[in-house]
Amino acid sequence: MPKNDFHLSVFDDDDLQTFSAFEGGYDAGTKSDNNVIITDEVIAVVAGKAALSTDSVASMSSNVAGDIVEALGVKNPTRGVTVRMNEDRVILDLYVVVKYGRKISDIAWDIQENVKRDVENMTGALVESVNIHVTGVDFPEPPAPNADSAEIPL
Repeated sequence: MPKNDFHLSVFDDDDLQTFSAFEGGYDAGTKSDNNVIITDEVIAVVAGKAALSTDSVASMSSNVAGDIVEALGVKNPTRGVTVRMNEDRVILDLYVVVKYGRKISDIAWDIQENVKRDVENMTGALVESVNIHVTGVDFPEPPAPNADSAEIPL
């Protein structure tokens, strides 16, 4: 499996068989009519991937505990996403850093559409709301000073 492929594991509640799904469909076994349990973590991974694939999203934010875990070299695929359930519907909170240059409301709208579509398509869960929390703006690096410039830095 290439490094950037998405992998989702689904567990069948009745006979505890594992089915693996890739972006193109099921890899092993077939989905039965039995109850399928998809964990909050899987929903968070799908939502985070959808948000990061949105233009003008620089990164997902994290809390202090998440930053410490990542400093130890552990990658957190659910970074910046919290999942809550309201009966049979999913409520998502995404904490993002956006790139400078576009209206934040337009970026938030795009994130909401992408996340809702991908979560519902990949997991079958009904999304009640996608709440976007913009925690920062990523500004482009300023151009390097020109060596021919007569200005002297102070």
